[in-house]
Amino acid sequence: MLARLWMGCALGLVIALGCSQSDSVALAPSPVSETPKLETPPPEATNEVADANPTGEVQPIDVDFEADESLQLAQATPTQVEKPVSKQPTDAGDDSDEIDDELSPAAEAKLLAQLAKQPNDADLLLKLASFKQAQADMTDTGDLDYGKLKDSADYVRRALKAAPAIADKDEVKSFLGAVFFNEACALSREKKDPAAFKSLRTAIDYGFNDLTEIQNALDLARLKTNPEFDKIVKFARDKRKKDLQATISALFIGKPDYKFNFTLEDTAGKPLVKRDFTGKLLIVNIWGTWCSPCRRELPDLIAAYKKYRSQGVEMIGLNTEAENGITAVNTIRESQKTFGINYRCALGNEELFQQIPDFSAVPMTLFFNRQGELQAQWIGQADEIILEMIIERLLEESPADTKK
Repeated sequence: MLARLWMGCALGLVIALGCSQSDSVALAPSPVSETPKLETPPPEATNEVADANPTGEVQPIDVDFEADESLQLAQATPTQVEKPVSKQPTDAGDDSDEIDDELSPAAEAKLLAQLAKQPNDADLLLKLASFKQAQADMTDTGDLDYGKLKDSADYVRRALKAAPAIADKDEVKSFLGAVFFNEACALSREKKDPAAFKSLRTAIDYGFNDLTEIQNALDLARLKTNPEFDKIVKFARDKRKKDLQATISALFIGKPDYKFNFTLEDTAGKPLVKRDFTGKLLIVNIWGTWCSPCRRELPDLIAAYKKYRSQGVEMIGLNTEAENGITAVNTIRESQKTFGINYRCALGNEELFQQIPDFSAVPMTLFFNRQGELQAQWIGQADEIILEMIIERLLEESPADTKK
């Protein structure tokens, strides 16, 4: 199962070299080196905090994973990035005819004609790479065209050869990682394992860090029988940890300076009070059943609680929902069953969330030491590695009382 491609260049969000402007998406404060997925709570929610965004969307793309959808494309921006402005901007609009026109054979022919005159124009090569990514997912049969994914990677290689410095741009680097990941999937389907492993390694080098996608993508399933796959996964984990070291350290250096307390009733009708967790390391995940990044991080939260619970770590989920009262509680209960959530959940309220300065988006995860003091705050989707690194840091700084 793969994540769907964000068709940046092909839909007018052209990756262009030398762009001096960008249209960045506003986010709540988060670590500078990590830009995780966020969503704004629905404005009709009881804890209304985001009237400025009536659609409830902060992400440039909202990826919904379908249980039976195995043929999808890798998202070109695994984390949220600034989107470069085209050198020749056109009138903004979502008209499907305009999109089809931009992806037409005539549009491709025009790009190829330009490339024939300027074969080493890295900008054109990247545009064609994005064009091929988009074409791969727009076949008449609805099947994915893996050949076009390989064509896209070939254009990227030519672009890198022509202008190696393009990989220094974060937004381009993110695109490159997704292109090579898609190529790895295509090569794996062709049973070209050595080439597939090489492309997968290259994708990780360029920042493709979705471990869940790497381990669960159906198109890479055949690679799992090869011992090299475990090495690739370890490489991805180690690189992710290395890339996150400074970010995680910064969380603890600049600790949040506000108090967060709650006295609630969980979805089972039992009291849920912050002070009752004294002596435990407490993780509070603020989420919504309506929020796709929130849903995507649930497996990692569930796994983290299972792994660390025996070491005195407790976890709870506080929900922001569009409904009120028992309707909202029932919605949360259904999600607990559907996702197999192994920790307690409760419906939050406006008064509760107002304790958080500038609270405007979910998911958000708060980490408390054994004295109930807030030690770190992660804004956005927290994956397996992020949770592991923060919890391990908490365990190191706030060890269990072995005298009891």
